[in-house]
Amino acid sequence: MHPPAGGWTSGGNFEINRQLGAWWITHERGKAFDSSGGFSLPDGSILSPDASYLTEKHLKTLPKGALRGFPKVCPDFVIELLSDSDTVEELKKKMMDWISNGALLAWLVDPSERQVFVYRPGQQPERVTGRKVSGECPVEGFELNLARVWKWYEE
Repeated sequence: MHPPAGGWTSGGNFEINRQLGAWWITHERGKAFDSSGGFSLPDGSILSPDASYLTEKHLKTLPKGALRGFPKVCPDFVIELLSDSDTVEELKKKMMDWISNGALLAWLVDPSERQVFVYRPGQQPERVTGRKVSGECPVEGFELNLARVWKWYEE
């Protein structure tokens, strides 16, 4: 069990979830989840991303009540935020676990280096720097404003 997040990580998580939630409000399809939600994955592990999204199409395949407890499903999109208690190598492995369990898109946000690693099935991770990272299927139209996330890490 991980200890509670520190101030920087908590603020960064808040900003990431705020932006994902604002995007979700524009269409209200599928479901978005915050860092307190865990998922029971096909490989038997239970993981909890910092933010995630299940498409409406994916939700329609689940039986009624499937989201209670730890849903037995892999989110279509996940975001992990590197915190002081994580190592980059641990999170890179976790990102591959997300992809191998069915995530279509996964972002590893590294605030100390001001970069994002974008994971897709069957591809090498792509390193993104700059002021934003843009979503694609399953989160077409979502843009994470990294400048706003990085503000949580300024003193």
